[in-house]
Amino acid sequence: MKNTRTLIFFYLLTSLWASAQIKYEKRIEIEEKDGFENYQTFQFEESGIVVSYEKELKSGDLAEYYFDFYDQDLELKSTKKVAVSKKQSADFTCGTKKSGHALLTDKNNNYTLISLDVEEVVTKKVEGVFPKKLVLKEMVAMDDYVYIHGYIKKSQTLITINWRTGKMKLSPIEIPNVKPKKVTIQGFQVHEPSDEVFMFLKVHPDKKTTDVFMMRTDSKGQKKNMVNISDKTNAHIMSATASSIEVDNYIFMGTYADKAGIGSTGFYLSKSERQKMEYIKFYPFSSLKNFLDYLPKKQQAKLEKKISKKKEKGKTVDVIYNMVIHDLIKQSDGYVIIGECYYPTYRTETYYTTSTINGQSTQQRQTRQVFDGYKYTHAMVVKVDFLGELLWNKNFKMNVSEKPFRVIKFIKVTNQENEQVSMVFADDKKLVAKSIAKDGKVLREVEEEVIFTSNAGDKIKYTDSELKPWFENYFLAYGYQRIKNKEDKSVKKKRRVFYLNKVKYEAN
Repeated sequence: MKNTRTLIFFYLLTSLWASAQIKYEKRIEIEEKDGFENYQTFQFEESGIVVSYEKELKSGDLAEYYFDFYDQDLELKSTKKVAVSKKQSADFTCGTKKSGHALLTDKNNNYTLISLDVEEVVTKKVEGVFPKKLVLKEMVAMDDYVYIHGYIKKSQTLITINWRTGKMKLSPIEIPNVKPKKVTIQGFQVHEPSDEVFMFLKVHPDKKTTDVFMMRTDSKGQKKNMVNISDKTNAHIMSATASSIEVDNYIFMGTYADKAGIGSTGFYLSKSERQKMEYIKFYPFSSLKNFLDYLPKKQQAKLEKKISKKKEKGKTVDVIYNMVIHDLIKQSDGYVIIGECYYPTYRTETYYTTSTINGQSTQQRQTRQVFDGYKYTHAMVVKVDFLGELLWNKNFKMNVSEKPFRVIKFIKVTNQENEQVSMVFADDKKLVAKSIAKDGKVLREVEEEVIFTSNAGDKIKYTDSELKPWFENYFLAYGYQRIKNKEDKSVKKKRRVFYLNKVKYEAN
């Protein structure tokens, strides 16, 4: 089947609300071809978009990956092809504003790192072998390097690969006077302003103590220094992220739990100065105003009643949740923190086992619970002063249809002028925009429906659509569609396409 791209321009749609408009600037359709599958998109802000898809060759040991490079006007610039062993499968993807990376491995730890230089419109392929028994956990990228966290026999390791030259470096993660098996990497963070990578290390020096350190490394993976961010607390730090406010001064944010072995019960904010902690403040989820508004009214009332009764007796009720926190927003009188709440979901999978007894084979039906992605439910916006005292908080629902298999951020901060915080996110098939003043007053709340088709005569028989932030106030709508159209003679009566739609959100 011939690969055709139909370019269709869209005009302004009448706004559902007087305060905002959605403009459909351009749509392209990539007609599905036999033998090609697994279409995916990768956004690189102003640098454009890459669409990847895969073709498995019927003979031989190779599979072919194709990459279509588009500019920000959805004009096709080039198509690149990379051949990879069929024995390898993708483990991780990550990227920056200008490059994208995919790591594929096989059971023998042979690896291929495919890198996309979006500005130069070229692909790079690095092949090699990781050490035996190395288990990979996470990958991030910055400039010319990708950083991979793994471990060998419980010893944590940082792998640094220069994706331009192919040079690889393995650096054991060591804490003085602590056995390697007592150290685990809790998370990674790329800090572009200082050209550094932050690693958050959970350390168990003894059975009763758990510390969390931030280790700073330069862009080549060379260790610089560490700070113990749990120095002034007995709480269990569950996650951490850092923002630099001055040279060698940091604000740390994340979630915590009062007890080991349970989920997060709140979030914290702390400040360090020259590797020493100044203060740490805790904010239990149960103490935040309207934090439970996302729940059905009956369930919300029941839980709030339980919390109230416990408070009367001098006790607390733990509200357990996971939260991913955005970069800190500094204002003239304090800090604004944005967090998105989620929980893991599972599905039941059926499988069969075969056993042989006395020469007779029998099959048994079994079931197991399989991780099925993270469900995002609501978000919070919190303002604190420079000493960490809570000033106000706002919460709102998130009806995100996508359930990602890794923790991501759906909310995009679009404006911070006049110390107001403006946010936009995709809520199912709608764009939701909110603006909050520095005093906590809600200035704007808008919801706009997004149309996922093109011609007036199109009838969508099947759609699998996503809506993601792109750059500035642009979003990308994309996905698979089966379309019938008996009215418009300029298009086929039946189309099976992977489409891209450039959507602009304008707040008035």
